[in-house]
Amino acid sequence: MCALPIYHAVLELGMKVAMFGSMIPRPVEEPDDPAATGPVWLDVLGLDSAHDYDPVWQRCVELGISPSFHASGRGQGFGLRASPSNFAYNHIGHFAAADEAVCKALFFGGVTRRFPQLRFAFLEGGVAWACQLLHDITEHWELRNADALHRTDPR
Repeated sequence: MCALPIYHAVLELGMKVAMFGSMIPRPVEEPDDPAATGPVWLDVLGLDSAHDYDPVWQRCVELGISPSFHASGRGQGFGLRASPSNFAYNHIGHFAAADEAVCKALFFGGVTRRFPQLRFAFLEGGVAWACQLLHDITEHWELRNADALHRTDPR
């Protein structure tokens, strides 16, 4: 039996996909007290993380599996999903927002360029968020690429 669960799942059980959480709450470390519990930040696995996930993506490439993402209820209660009285308010759009956050982080963090052979899956969020994200990325590039920077000059 393989020592790591991902090897066992792929090599012994024949799995082709690995599901990862997204928007992982991580504690904000207090500089004076490493054991302090305080606010959290949401780790989106591809951008601005204190952790290097490239070995994970490389292992997925080596094993020939696709990383997929599914946010749990952990993302609820953050940002615009923080109603103390209404679960539906917090739940509607949660999966799409979590999928968009991790997808955007993988793209802007360079994961898709460093590992172009990976095919990612985003679960339970529909596709509307992806259409909007593609449009937003394209529009930002059209406005802010090197040849178009003169258009942002306030003069």
